[in-house]
Amino acid sequence: MNAAAESAALDDFGDLGFVEPLRQRLAAAGRYVSFSETGLAAYTAGIVNDLVNRLRLTRDLERYPQILDEDVSDPIVIFGLPRTGTTKLQRMMSADPANHSLLFWKILNFAPFPEAASRQPDPRIAVGKAACEYTASAHPEILKVHASYYDQADEDSFLVGASYEHFVNAVALSEQDYSSYVRARPAENPYRYLRTVLQYLQWQEGGKHGPWILKAPTHMGYINTIFSMFPNATLVQTHRDVATAFASLCHLIELASLMHGDRADPLQIGRDQLRIWAIEWDRHRADRGTLTAADRLIDVDYEEIRNDPFPVIEAVYALAGRNLSGAGRAAMERWQSENRKDRHGRHEYRLEDYGVTRTQVEEAFVRFHPPSTGSAAAPGI
Repeated sequence: MNAAAESAALDDFGDLGFVEPLRQRLAAAGRYVSFSETGLAAYTAGIVNDLVNRLRLTRDLERYPQILDEDVSDPIVIFGLPRTGTTKLQRMMSADPANHSLLFWKILNFAPFPEAASRQPDPRIAVGKAACEYTASAHPEILKVHASYYDQADEDSFLVGASYEHFVNAVALSEQDYSSYVRARPAENPYRYLRTVLQYLQWQEGGKHGPWILKAPTHMGYINTIFSMFPNATLVQTHRDVATAFASLCHLIELASLMHGDRADPLQIGRDQLRIWAIEWDRHRADRGTLTAADRLIDVDYEEIRNDPFPVIEAVYALAGRNLSGAGRAAMERWQSENRKDRHGRHEYRLEDYGVTRTQVEEAFVRFHPPSTGSAAAPGI
């Protein structure tokens, strides 16, 4: 916090409710991660950057209280078990100029830099581009699994994670005590922070012109909270063969672990990820059981997204009360032609490498049969 205050030349963090959760996250990281020297430096710098943005947000909320008048009540929120097509769906819909897009460079630095000048390129863009180039150079294998591009949409999990009170914090630090701590935190806190950041970004863009397109698998256990914080939201849940999706997730966690640590234990990854995601799945099933016909939630299949996403997108738009324009479709078609699957190489993984069987995965993630694409989900599972 001192480093962030010095960097930003500011000292008011606003509500200090985040401090104890941050302390718990740092303690868990110290216990769970075998940091490399460069990994520790990167991890620390990331948290300092989050805090710098929090300082600048607090300052601008004081200067411009009208930021909190921005209407962000109607996002389209994509979620599901990891590796089920959420990224493609978000990035295609974010290509539509009628929507607000949560581009990577905006996530990395949602607060404007002091040196930004009107009519000049936003300096945050260059910082986001450099960050993506560094990852591509230092950790090329992760590009096969989840490539981030400075000028494309990415997960808002980075934003709810910066509250230090969301399940996403336990994905990389999945020891049992810390996971339990995070789940016991008030669910509204990270989504209140996300809502404020979206209002801040929308205000910077001159106000509302459409919904935000959000995406994070880690929203799965929070759907009722999302509806309470964003009352006009439309939720999209993606589905895929659970054993395939889980094996892909474990491989991603293994590669991501090596970005900060000097080693990764595949068997521990499989064991820990199965435990924490099975709990989230159960929380999600309980929430689904409380939905009514008024709750806008649609289920879609990975194969539909992969093979022909436009009927899926049209169904999502219809549920949100919108129409896909010709310009929007053309922009999505361009995105699809320029972003073919496996452009960075084939992502290969095996479930058995993580000490987990298909039976264990299928028992943990009890399958249900969602309604067909294009209709809102019925209450219950």
